[in-house]
Amino acid sequence: MVVECRYTGRNIVPQEQEKIRLFKNGLVEGERLMMTLDRMEDYRTKAQQGLLHELLGRYARAEGEALDSAKIRLKVDLGHYLPGDKLLSGEIDAPSWRGRFIDLHTVYPHYYGERTFVFLRSEADYTKRMENEFIDYVISVCGESGVDIDDIVKQLQEARE
Repeated sequence: MVVECRYTGRNIVPQEQEKIRLFKNGLVEGERLMMTLDRMEDYRTKAQQGLLHELLGRYARAEGEALDSAKIRLKVDLGHYLPGDKLLSGEIDAPSWRGRFIDLHTVYPHYYGERTFVFLRSEADYTKRMENEFIDYVISVCGESGVDIDDIVKQLQEARE
């Protein structure tokens, strides 16, 4: 769970009390938790997230593809993943970001053999730069496919100003 906080000069104060309350409902007394603190400006904004998903939805519908399938394929194209075999063998350390294992054969069966796994980074852990890169890539793919996204691009330009 990600919760926005503010630093008062003395304390770090969570801003989303309802989200925390709902999370606490599922806890058992004495349960151990982990907290990670980062600067909020390093991560994607809700506006970026919403507009990206509008772009992805429009693209997936135009291509007759499931949204999750299109999203995975386009994320794989960007290369925001780690090789699964090296992760599982311990050759590289597990990342601090969230993700899931994806078999590249299911994404591009003509290019990858079966059981070619990668650990695909969760978009929830994208930085602003990564999110912008993903948005720009989806805009490019939509343009190449003739998908009308002018209204969404206009909103993106306004959000970036």
